Amino acid sequence: MSPITDTDYLHKKAYEAIWHLRRRLGVSHGEDRAIIIAATLLMLKNSPEIRGTTEPMGVQDLAVKINETLGALKDPLDLKQVHPLYSLYTQASWGTCDLPYEKEADSVSKYLAPLVEYVEHIENTEWSGDDVIAPAFIESLRGSKSSHGQVFTPPHIAHFIAETLNITAKDKTLDACNGTGILTQAAMAHTSGLPTSSYAVEYSPIVYAIAKAGQTLTGHPYMIIEGDSSSESVKHWIQGRGISKVIMNPPYENTHGCLRIVRNVLESVPAGTTCAFILPSHKLDRATDKFKNWLLQNNQITQILSFPLETFWRLRIQTSVFYITAGMPQGDQPIRVHAMIDDGLITVSRKGRYDTDKAWETQYRQHWLDVIAGRKDDETTIYQNPADSIEGPRYSPVVELTHDMFRSDLQRYHEFIDNEQEYNDVKHYRVEGVPGDPQGVMRKMEAAPRKLFKVGDLFNANLGGREILKREQVPGRIRYVTNSLLNNGISAHIGNKEAVVACENEITIAQSGSVGADCVFFQPSPYAPTERVIRLTSIGFELDPAVGVYITTAFRRFMSKYNYGYQPNPKYISRDVVSLPVYATGAPDWGLIREYMRALGG
Repeated sequence: MSPITDTDYLHKKAYEAIWHLRRRLGVSHGEDRAIIIAATLLMLKNSPEIRGTTEPMGVQDLAVKINETLGALKDPLDLKQVHPLYSLYTQASWGTCDLPYEKEADSVSKYLAPLVEYVEHIENTEWSGDDVIAPAFIESLRGSKSSHGQVFTPPHIAHFIAETLNITAKDKTLDACNGTGILTQAAMAHTSGLPTSSYAVEYSPIVYAIAKAGQTLTGHPYMIIEGDSSSESVKHWIQGRGISKVIMNPPYENTHGCLRIVRNVLESVPAGTTCAFILPSHKLDRATDKFKNWLLQNNQITQILSFPLETFWRLRIQTSVFYITAGMPQGDQPIRVHAMIDDGLITVSRKGRYDTDKAWETQYRQHWLDVIAGRKDDETTIYQNPADSIEGPRYSPVVELTHDMFRSDLQRYHEFIDNEQEYNDVKHYRVEGVPGDPQGVMRKMEAAPRKLFKVGDLFNANLGGREILKREQVPGRIRYVTNSLLNNGISAHIGNKEAVVACENEITIAQSGSVGADCVFFQPSPYAPTERVIRLTSIGFELDPAVGVYITTAFRRFMSKYNYGYQPNPKYISRDVVSLPVYATGAPDWGLIREYMRALGG
């Protein structure tokens, strides 16, 4: 028997079957497809005589056979109860198939053929903690608006986290947001394998039943209940289980109670329990002060490991695994933080991520196991003060700034000055070129010593003014700065008296909408910002047009990490660093910056 389940193969077979189920047999709803394909797999598992039959079957014939099989099938852990999938299957809709019977029977045959191979692959593979039902479930919901808040954990990440927890045969594990069970089963591979070694909770009745179907397919059941993991009833259930390790990937949206679930679990397990939570990198740091105070006063975040942005490739959200010891206060203990910049997997458009070159197994896996175990440091390893941040690191390639970048941004600024002249006299805000040796000035800039400065040491960062809807805007001369990419962020010129007018010589950064390096602007004259704009006011130095435009380009060094899913705010911007030329004393050389920008403007 093969020792490893080929999940890529299962995805391929599930896709083939679902294409016929959806396009030929008329099952249009994603949840119905998920229930029907899981039920079909159980039928093929428990009625092997159907696999090789040559007798033509229409949709109704197949539906009856599935119904008969499921009706006789018992819950994997309670033989007195019918399988949970049965009641859902009786309510699922097969839709309408308008094909003639011969073509209908042919489509049923083509639907079943890849699922026969799916089941036989599972039977001929030695189970090693793989979630065999997940490929069918994921492919069923592809292109569907159905959502239960699931974030599907990649198999290599699930098994890696289970390994980092040092789970032994004596441990009892918990996943209170089980989904189809990939993390639970990855943990089971390290426990005694008994059902009472692994506990799980699932909120969705459909996902709960499909997870049970996965248990039936593998023959490795675990203890799972249907319930809300943020509730008191689930808290009491967890408290009686003697949990020693937690491995979870909760739903990320606040509407699904992400942080309520995290808190409920941490309050439910015994003190000293090691927990691994996969969360958006910024989730804990952006929580309320009340939650963060409770978290750090009652628990200890020991390590944070951020994953590559592509790990959850459908979401494009930066995620991290937070290792938390329940019931032990943080105190003055720093957090050991790392960034997995690459995992060796290749992203295939609309299909997923694959370790085609076996790079994860041969180059990355053992390295990161050693890092988390404390046997070595990664080049990204730092120790983070929890009072400053409890965010997972966000590493993006540092942009190497060139003369052309500074020149291009200066030209963009001058285009804005030319456009603005129609409304206000701003031509004197141009960065005028001066006679001399521009190449010599550029060489001087290249040779100058440099130093990294925290943005918060150079600027006070605050959110902008007031949102004025378009229908409420009164024509005027006040520059209304929003999150626009164009014309220095100006979307209109208004005359509203209620507009909050900011001072001149400030830098603005769009906080939402158009986010990134192209949305950082120097504002040379008074303007009215929207509430979605970050204002930077200089501390202890003159921010004139030459210095201002230079700074906006210098910010390109770090702005590329911000996007729609990870928006900047004053706190985050203040923690970023910018590279500036300095005197021998270490102070910024503003004079050289002005000379350099004037040379570019010549």
